[in-house]
Amino acid sequence: MDSSLEAPAPVSSAHLGHSLERQAVHGAFWTILFSVVNKIVTVGSQVALAWLLLPRDMGLVAMTFSVTSLVTLICGPNLTKLLIQRPDRFREEAAQAFWLSLSLNLAAALALVLISPLAAHLFKEPRVIGLILVTAAATPLMALPTIYAAALYRDLRFKNIAVMHCGEGILRNVLAVVLAALGFGPYALVLPLVAGALFSASVFRWQAGPIPLQAPRPSQWLALLAPAGWLMLHTFFTAIQTYGTSLVLGVVHNSTVTGLYYWGFALSTQALFLLAANLQTVLFPALSRVNHDGPRQYAAFRNASSALMLVAVPVCVLQVLLARPALHLFFQERWWPAAPVVQWLSLGMLTQPLTVLATSLLLARGRFGMLAALTGGIALATLAAAVVGAWLGQQIQIAQWSCLSLFLTGLLAGWIGLRQFGHGWRELARLVALPFALTPVCLLAGWAIRWLAPELNPFALCAVTGAVIVALYLFLVRLFVPAVIPAPLDFWRRPPVKTFPQEATP
Repeated sequence: MDSSLEAPAPVSSAHLGHSLERQAVHGAFWTILFSVVNKIVTVGSQVALAWLLLPRDMGLVAMTFSVTSLVTLICGPNLTKLLIQRPDRFREEAAQAFWLSLSLNLAAALALVLISPLAAHLFKEPRVIGLILVTAAATPLMALPTIYAAALYRDLRFKNIAVMHCGEGILRNVLAVVLAALGFGPYALVLPLVAGALFSASVFRWQAGPIPLQAPRPSQWLALLAPAGWLMLHTFFTAIQTYGTSLVLGVVHNSTVTGLYYWGFALSTQALFLLAANLQTVLFPALSRVNHDGPRQYAAFRNASSALMLVAVPVCVLQVLLARPALHLFFQERWWPAAPVVQWLSLGMLTQPLTVLATSLLLARGRFGMLAALTGGIALATLAAAVVGAWLGQQIQIAQWSCLSLFLTGLLAGWIGLRQFGHGWRELARLVALPFALTPVCLLAGWAIRWLAPELNPFALCAVTGAVIVALYLFLVRLFVPAVIPAPLDFWRRPPVKTFPQEATP
């Protein structure tokens, strides 16, 4: 029998817990490591693309993705999450999940072809038709890794998964820069989707090994669609969170304004999603393994929340402080109006680790209905913020209202996650108190540097501000939470002198 379908041997609860924690830490390490490599390439490609493309090109791509992402409601990769959450049923469900996923993605591709003229009329941009058709061509290919990815996640093979995602990211980013240099314009950002989908299908199949595929049996698909329906709604609402603002901007404003916001949004989310969202691929499968052990699951959720909230603070603060000098240093003047977008959205991102972790927890527990309700509420808040911002102004006003929406919905998600263990707002307040207290301190320190040394050039300002903020933040965290950061290596201290008890005198 194929090893990918063999049931795991029974092990003791203590051994399982120890092994799971070790695999989760190991997986988190490799996920972060290869995500860092991928993000370095991504940032480099964004710099290159900013010199090769115009804001209106980015705007056309944002309009395209705002339409194509909504069709992901019926796409099959949602079945990957279902297979991960139910590893004991993998043997029975894998083959039909593959055929159902492929069928759903083919239907999604057909839907994109049909609605492309409507999208062009809505945006008053006929050029989006070709971009949507390219995305439609890539959609069926994205279903091919469904069961093979689920098999790797089920076996907690995070290193292999991280390497393959990194390879796909590098391929897409490098190809985008090459195509942009060759004059493909906005197509440089959508054509790599086809190459990336083919790459993922090949390497996931290679790593997971053969999985027997029986003939399609549509009569069994309904049993998979029923629980996956909530996941499809979750994916649909997540797409609205990501691209709903671009949809509103594309209807209300032109492609240039849309492009500036979309590009600023992409910059502001890179670092934090490297740390938080990428860890979801580790936390979701790991938390699924301890559904039977509530205390251990709560400890893992709370510890991860505390750690990621503390990590989010310096990331968001530095993005607020360095957005303007960094854009002036690395990008052309046409992109400078996106700096306020990066600053406002970075402040809103402070609570996003809570959203990522709450999502991982609800996925792991199989609370798909609650997950869809949570992401639906966040999606509505996102659209409301976009409408209000677009009514009041352009990309800056939308970023301000989106900041408020992101911040408040992150707190709501954290509360919902804690409610799964019987805790509420008080526990949430204890969780976020220190990160929220340290944020204004670090911001004031950064603004003081700019006030005390206004003559610094952008490069020097970025270097000095980064060094001071990181050092100050590490000192404050070490002061208030000494368990988080170990004491410095005081190698200059003398070792303690051993003392021996004196012998008792007669």
